Amino acid sequence: MRVDVTVSHGDWFNSWGSWGRPSVERILDQMKHAGVVRAPWRTMFGARAQYHSKLEDVYWGSEGGTGIDRPGNEGSARRSYDLRQWDPLRDAIDVGRQLGMQIGSWYPLFEESHFQLDVSRLARENPACWSETREGRKRRSKLSFAHPEVRRHKLAMLAEQLAYDPAFVMLDFYRETQEWEFRHLPSVEVDPSGTSIFGYEPPMRDAFRQKYGKDPIALRNDDPAWVDFRVAQVTEFMREASNMVHAAGKKLSVRVRSLKSMALPMPWWEAERYPTDSRRGSFVDWADWARQGIVDDVILFMDNWDLFDIDAPRVWREALDARERMDGKGTLAIGIFVFDMHARPAHEAALHLEALADGARRGGAEGICLLESNNVHAWGAGIGGGGRKEIGLWSTVQRIAAPSWSGVHI
Repeated sequence: MRVDVTVSHGDWFNSWGSWGRPSVERILDQMKHAGVVRAPWRTMFGARAQYHSKLEDVYWGSEGGTGIDRPGNEGSARRSYDLRQWDPLRDAIDVGRQLGMQIGSWYPLFEESHFQLDVSRLARENPACWSETREGRKRRSKLSFAHPEVRRHKLAMLAEQLAYDPAFVMLDFYRETQEWEFRHLPSVEVDPSGTSIFGYEPPMRDAFRQKYGKDPIALRNDDPAWVDFRVAQVTEFMREASNMVHAAGKKLSVRVRSLKSMALPMPWWEAERYPTDSRRGSFVDWADWARQGIVDDVILFMDNWDLFDIDAPRVWREALDARERMDGKGTLAIGIFVFDMHARPAHEAALHLEALADGARRGGAEGICLLESNNVHAWGAGIGGGGRKEIGLWSTVQRIAAPSWSGVHI
C-alpha cells in the first residue's frame, strides 16, 4: 500500500536540533528504509517560507529579537532555526532524487499564520485582501481568492516552488490556522448552518452582483447560489494552478478535509461550533476538482489529533464516501495525524495504525498519508542510538508499504 509521510523540517529541529543537509539525509534515509516513496516537504510555516522565496520572508527563529512564533512552544524551540543561509527544500529534492524517492512541494496556501504573532508578507502588506464577514469584521490570517492580487501571488509562489523541480505538488487546503492572538476562535468560522461567515469582500460582492443582479448581503449566508459562487472562486484558482503544475509535467495532489463531517479536536484551538464540511466551511469542493481532472490525487485528512482519536470503521466509511464522490477519478489517500498525546506504548500504536490503514484499503483508498515524519519517529519516545531504524512506528510503516501487505485479516 502507498504510504506517504510528510516532512516539516522545523519540527525535527524542535525535537532534536536536526539541521543542515546531514539531517535531510538522515530523515529521508529513515523513510526510504521504511518503504516510503512519496514525501510531501513543507514549504511554508504559516507566516514564513521554509525555502528561499523571493516573494515571502524566509524563516528566522529570532526575527526581531523575539521571533514570531507562539510563546512557550515554537517561540522557544525554534529560536536558533535560521533558514536565511540554508535552503532545506533544495537539499530535500536533491537527496530524495539520489535515494529514488519522490519529494513533493507541500504548500499550505490557505493560511497566512500558524498560531504566530505575525502573518505572511502578502497579508501584512495587503489588508484589502483580508477575508471579511457581512458585518465587516476582517481576518488577516485568511485571504480572499476573489482578489486578483491573492491569486497572482499564490500562483507566483507555486511557480517559485516548481522551479526547484519537485516530483509533485501538494496544495494544502486543510490548514486555516488563526494567529496566536485569536487562538480561542475556531480555525474555520461558520454560522449555525455550517456555512463560512466569510466571503463578503468587495470584489466578491461586486462580482456576484454583476452576475445575479443582487447584493449577497440581502441573501441568507447559506443561500445555495451564494455558496456556489464563493466555491467557484477557489475552483477557478485551482484550475489555473492545475494548468501550471501539469504544464510543468507534475502531478497535483490536494490535502483536504471531509465533505461529510468536519470539526477539529486540536488542543491549541477551538473546534468548529457547528457541524460543517469542506465545501460549506472552506468553499473547497475537492470531489468536483477530481471529477473534472483538475487534481490527480486527493489526500483526505481525518479530523483526529491523537492517533487513537479515530478507528478503522470510521476511516473505512470516510474512504467509501470519498470514492463515491470522486466518481472513480483520480487517486485517494487517507491522511492520519499520528501524534501521541497520552504516552501510549508504541506496540499499541503499531497495531492501531495498521488497522487504520486496513480501513482505508477496504474503503477503496490507494494509500495513507501520515503527518508527520517526526511523530512517526517519536512514538514510544524511543529515539535510540547508533542509527537504529526500528524506532518509533517505522517498522509498521515498512510492513504496510510492503507489496505483500494485504491488510489486517479478521
